[in-house]
Amino acid sequence: MNRAPLFNDTPEKAKKYSSSTFQNTYYLGFRDIKAFLKKYPPDGNKAIDYGCGTGRSTTFLKSLGFEPIGVDISKNMLKQAIAIDKESHYFLIESSKIPVLEETYDLFFSSFVFFTISSQKSIFEICCEAHRVLNNRGIFLVVTGSEQLYSHDWLSYDVDFPQNKNLTHGGEAKIFLKDLGIEYINYFWPDEILCDLFIKAGFRILKKHFPLGRLDENPNWISEIKVAPYVIYILEKIVA
Repeated sequence: MNRAPLFNDTPEKAKKYSSSTFQNTYYLGFRDIKAFLKKYPPDGNKAIDYGCGTGRSTTFLKSLGFEPIGVDISKNMLKQAIAIDKESHYFLIESSKIPVLEETYDLFFSSFVFFTISSQKSIFEICCEAHRVLNNRGIFLVVTGSEQLYSHDWLSYDVDFPQNKNLTHGGEAKIFLKDLGIEYINYFWPDEILCDLFIKAGFRILKKHFPLGRLDENPNWISEIKVAPYVIYILEKIVA
């Protein structure tokens, strides 16, 4: 998997990243997940959290009643995850290969990962691995940046950099996490490209959702109230 420079991390960066919570802009990436998993329920509760980082999303899945394992390519991130959440299982992986048998999981979850990947080939390989490990009709749920992420002002992000103007697919986009004081490189993948990769990997698109902020949630929203920073895809494995 070709990942952005943030994930060639240091222990210091990983520790700082571990303090990230579901507040501000990040909140919109997770707010509606519980409702979607009730509307499109997997057949069981075994889940893989792909690109789990420091375990924030893994513990989130556990709070919803799943039995998740977290996998990531970063040793430093996983050290933080294990230190924070000693009850879950975390595994270091290389590229898109996950050491589990075929058709053994019900949910494949990936949040804030696809926009850190620099090639369509690598994204497609992850999608194919999700297809391999999921049971028939298993659910693949992806949270990633929308096409609007790099062109608006956000509560948690600063994206006002020259290289973010006129991005084309696969282009490098700079982003600064205000909450954490970390600057890093993402990659711009438009909806059309992602949907094509999902379908080629053997998935049916059940739902595409663009979460907007509401004033009763946070009166300090900036662009979040009118433009979605993220897109959430709910995908179903097609049974051959």
